Amino acid sequence: KNIFNLNILDSITNLGLSRWQGNSPSDCDALVLTYQQFASFPEAIQMLIANNKTLTIFDEVHHLSENLTWGLAASNCFENKSHIISMSGTFYRSDASKIFSVSYSDSGQILTDFQYTYIDGLRDRCLRKINFNFLDGEQKWKEDELEKTKNFQDTVSKTDEARVLLTSLTAPDNKFIDQMILLMEKKIKWKEQFQIPRVKGLCFCIDQAHARRVAKRITYLTGEKVLTAISDNLTTAEQLANFNDSDTKYCCTVRRLGEGFSAPLINVICWMTNVREESPFNQGVHRGTRYITGISDFHQTTEVILPSNPKLKSFAKTFDLAKERYLKEVADKKKGK
Repeated sequence: KNIFNLNILDSITNLGLSRWQGNSPSDCDALVLTYQQFASFPEAIQMLIANNKTLTIFDEVHHLSENLTWGLAASNCFENKSHIISMSGTFYRSDASKIFSVSYSDSGQILTDFQYTYIDGLRDRCLRKINFNFLDGEQKWKEDELEKTKNFQDTVSKTDEARVLLTSLTAPDNKFIDQMILLMEKKIKWKEQFQIPRVKGLCFCIDQAHARRVAKRITYLTGEKVLTAISDNLTTAEQLANFNDSDTKYCCTVRRLGEGFSAPLINVICWMTNVREESPFNQGVHRGTRYITGISDFHQTTEVILPSNPKLKSFAKTFDLAKERYLKEVADKKKGK
């Protein structure tokens, strides 16, 4: 509205749309609709598309599965009938179905016309620099009545690699997760003392029971209360929205938080889940990388604490390479190169 000086209607009902009979008012430049809205009454949208030259922008387009209600409605309304721009920070679906309006390679990867990457965010001062803190430790478990002892640095099979990670995060003695929590608390206190007031910590956990367990350990070790953002707790959108400005220092969740969740004061993230997929990892890490106004560039950092699992280290390496390239660009600029 403000940047392009457009008259945008963002609260029109389906009844109001139907009264237009496919002819929008001359002073209306654009509409904002939910996916549920056009899926429940596509006829009104189809009439508008038929009678007007249109550009349709889909935000968080990964919600539009080609095979489900919203995606099918979008196909019927817009495909080959409107110019389309599709946007999302999530380039996959958990059910592995294809996303409407998106092109795929032969290997199943999404093909994009434009990507806004981590290094773009660093250059534009939208994102903070990430420092990864890897923790190791000897893990023990029983297999066929035999006790196995391994750490993250040992050369092991893929099965044992996954077992080392799971054992570290679920061992009854809590030794490894306590180590992660105490390092998180240390990082938060340092940042509070020298950089940012009311620093937040975010923990990604294995499942809801694990999230509750981690939350109890955080309270036991630090004395701090914890927002446990899981469906069992019926965590409300209001609670999540207020987390950034609340007195609660920690949040425990499972895998990922919903779109729209914004808490720039999250400065420390603990990856306490056994998820070893790059897309969820990238999304999780970026929950704590928003640039904070009023803080010097030197202190614009995020600390990520995680097990020293080889696969997780490979994901982190991608971030590290981008950060190194950005820092070199900054250094060269100062030298006048």
